[in-house]
Amino acid sequence: MYFIIPEWALILSGHLLSGVAALAALVLLLPPLVRRISRVWLRRLTAALAVLASIAAALPWLLYFVGMGLNSISATYAQAWSKTGESAIVEQSGFDRQSFSAYSQESWLLWQRSVRWKTATEGLDAKDCKLAGQSSDLVLSCGADDVVIPPLND
Repeated sequence: MYFIIPEWALILSGHLLSGVAALAALVLLLPPLVRRISRVWLRRLTAALAVLASIAAALPWLLYFVGMGLNSISATYAQAWSKTGESAIVEQSGFDRQSFSAYSQESWLLWQRSVRWKTATEGLDAKDCKLAGQSSDLVLSCGADDVVIPPLND
C-alpha cells in the first residue's frame, strides 16, 4: 500500500481541517444564539438559513472528497525495481487508463513525483513497467514508451 499526497492536496487538507473547525464552532455556538430569538417565525427562519448556508459551504468539500475517493479507488499503483536496487512507483490513472505518472523515493518514507502525467501510445498496465539504470538517470519502460526519471537533486 502506498500513501502518496501531492503538494496541493496537503494544502487542501489544511483547509479541510479549518473547515471542520468552523463547522464544529457553528454547531456548538449557533444553537444557543438562535434560541435567544424570541419570535418563533424569525427563530425558525434563522435556523433554516443557517442550515442551508452550512450545506452550501460543505458542498465543494463533499464533491472534492467523492472525486478523490473515486480516483484513489480506481487508480493502480505498482512498484518497479531496477537491477541496481533503485525503485519507482508507477501510478496509472483510474479515469484515463492510458495516463501514468512516476514517483521516485526521496527517503525511506517519502516519495516525490518525478514524472508528471504522460499518455501511453498503446495499452498500458502499470504492473508491467520495467526500470533500468542509465548513468545518473533511470529509464522507466511502460509498454512501448520509455520515460527518463531524473535524479531528485536536480
